[in-house]
Amino acid sequence: MNEQEILFDTFPGIRYDILQSTNPQGPFTALLSTHTGTGSRMSVIYPINKNEPKRYFAIKQHIPEGSEPVTCAIVAWESPYYVLLEWNSMGPPVAGSPKFRIERNGTLLATLPATQTSYKDTTVQSGQRYEYAVKYFAS
Repeated sequence: MNEQEILFDTFPGIRYDILQSTNPQGPFTALLSTHTGTGSRMSVIYPINKNEPKRYFAIKQHIPEGSEPVTCAIVAWESPYYVLLEWNSMGPPVAGSPKFRIERNGTLLATLPATQTSYKDTTVQSGQRYEYAVKYFAS
């Protein structure tokens, strides 16, 4: 029996779900556990049985609807490496064309329509720290 350690940085009061799938592309629907952020790095360890299919893990961060944009820092841990961001729709209706701006370490990654509530970053590398921001705006 081996173990898989999942490390991720948390923000106080934010809920995080650890999900799993046997497919690296998901869907990640099997809920393993739920944790409430403390503002520090969290470590969660799961037993891995070599006789079972390989498991892939994802972290889902719950941001309260209507809240200010939250920056989240997640450590990628499993190959193929990626970070999946999911969020609720944010903010009141705005004039113009509402969109989400996805930033990593302060650099624009993508601009998405307001109807999209997830983004998969497949350009991450093992052992690197990434900070994400999801910002709601109107163009």
